[in-house]
Amino acid sequence: MSRICAILRRARRSPSQEIGPSRLRTSILFSPATLLHKPKLIFKKIFRDCRLEVTDSSTKEQKYVVRGYYRCHFHDDILQEVKGSAPSGLKLKCVGGGRIKHDDTDKDILVYGYSQGYGQADHTIAVGILQKKYPGYNIHFSNDGY
Repeated sequence: MSRICAILRRARRSPSQEIGPSRLRTSILFSPATLLHKPKLIFKKIFRDCRLEVTDSSTKEQKYVVRGYYRCHFHDDILQEVKGSAPSGLKLKCVGGGRIKHDDTDKDILVYGYSQGYGQADHTIAVGILQKKYPGYNIHFSNDGY
């Protein structure tokens, strides 16, 4: 098991912030205490997302993760929220952003667009991560759009 996964597994066991009904508009729900637990996509929404490069400070092992929250209006808001909940020993770098359009009825996810602050992410990274987590979905990307 990689050191990053081990660190994040320990963090996953720590108490997490509950998301009440008033905050249930979140399109991807993550426990703030973890970076790699399986995202739960809900509703038919469009929201911003960041591609993050996670580096273990001691081993220099790297892994990409995708994070997006409907409540965050800017890509930097997403990065700051994730940094605030990341376990110590992990370095986070936003390597680009975009948007994700999720339609749970049609089981369709479109990754597209770019971040004005961080530039366009390599959407194939997000598609690859999401395809592993949601094999029954049609997941595709476009470099068009904002």
